[in-house]
Amino acid sequence: MADRVETSGDRQRLEDLSACEVVSELRGALLGGSCPGKSVPGGAVVEAALEVLSEQVDRMSREQEGMANALMRSYEQLGIVFEVTRNMLTLESESEVVARLMESLRATYFEDDIFTAWGDGFRCHLATGEPAAGFEWESWLEDGLKQSRDERCEQVVGSPDGSQEALISPIFAGDVFVVASVLTRKREPGDDREWESGDMQVLESLSSFCGDVIQNFRLVRELQNTNTETVRTLVTAVDQKDPYTSGHSTRVGYYARLLAKEIGYDAGALRLLEWSALLHDVGKIGIRDDVLKKEGKLTDEEFAHIKEHPMRGYEIIRDNSYMRPCVDGVLHHHERYDGKGYPFGLTGENIPLDGRVIQIADIFDALTTTRSYRAAFPWEKAIEILKEEAGTVVDARLCGRFVAMIERFYKDNPDAFNDIGNTSATLCLVSGDNGTSVETERGMAVVVEEPVGQGSAG
Repeated sequence: MADRVETSGDRQRLEDLSACEVVSELRGALLGGSCPGKSVPGGAVVEAALEVLSEQVDRMSREQEGMANALMRSYEQLGIVFEVTRNMLTLESESEVVARLMESLRATYFEDDIFTAWGDGFRCHLATGEPAAGFEWESWLEDGLKQSRDERCEQVVGSPDGSQEALISPIFAGDVFVVASVLTRKREPGDDREWESGDMQVLESLSSFCGDVIQNFRLVRELQNTNTETVRTLVTAVDQKDPYTSGHSTRVGYYARLLAKEIGYDAGALRLLEWSALLHDVGKIGIRDDVLKKEGKLTDEEFAHIKEHPMRGYEIIRDNSYMRPCVDGVLHHHERYDGKGYPFGLTGENIPLDGRVIQIADIFDALTTTRSYRAAFPWEKAIEILKEEAGTVVDARLCGRFVAMIERFYKDNPDAFNDIGNTSATLCLVSGDNGTSVETERGMAVVVEEPVGQGSAG
């Protein structure tokens, strides 16, 4: 029993030792008990075997430690790749993508400085994104940049005297070189730090992913430009069909954007809202010229025909997947807050927000631009009319925000209306049940104190 207890205790003690220490214990057990000066049978063989075993154990221990470190490094690199790629999906510009990459590189690699080299001229920026004023690449670094760009490869380059080195990784958007990351560091005597293959592979993967994201940005921008040109073409077509409204859609887009920004639209929603405002009258392409260009009052039939243009506009853009989000403003820009508008007679906040925003911009521009038979109202008079119609024609809350914004803006810019006030705009006079009213670009009946005159239908 005592022997078993002692053996058990020895085993537990040995389990707490390293492999090399276990070999040392084994050596002591085999050779340490011999009498001084007396050789042990086979002692030389045992000693040699123990030496070999010790070396093998030591080598395996180092390998296992190296594998463990490599595995830990791989986990860290995988975490870096995941974090960078996940965050990049929320970014909105090329510079933000590169800045996020630089943040990760600063936190990951043992470098002295990080730079970015933009475009074929290798314009140098600091890792913070700021241009490095007066900076010039040393010849060995510039040669390395050119080689990395031309061969589309990551590489480590060193200064001629061996005192500096840099890891360069180019980023391409498709076949177009965008930027290169440059991680530089000084080499001191005895400095055995090396760029590991895993580091270069991770940097290559991140650079490739950044390039794909930037390429997507450029493709989206190209698509946006194409669609913007389409919008401009449609707006131009409306302007040519009804010259009295030339410039009106552009100004409505401008005012609508100001109001939408005031109430918190984000960048994407602002762009779509502005497009919707630009296109709000596109349905007039389908309105007969004899009605659209008629001078004087419209008959009931003619007014019913002109009221078709919101639906016609909707039908024009609904099948364009990129413009489809704009349909609310186009379709509902003639609804009234009290439900007396068209085409559906929606009330209050049942009217889509884009429609309510564009409605206010539309009325304001119609009132502050010149018709063929009268000068524009002063902007102060225009906002007084808007305030009178708040809660019936227009959303009172939005009207209040718009009025405050205009007052604030023109207080600092008193001459801002000098040019826009001389721009021709269309106002169609129609008969109202309770007196004279003005049919604005949206067909909103806004009561004004003036005699019935002649104007362009629309």
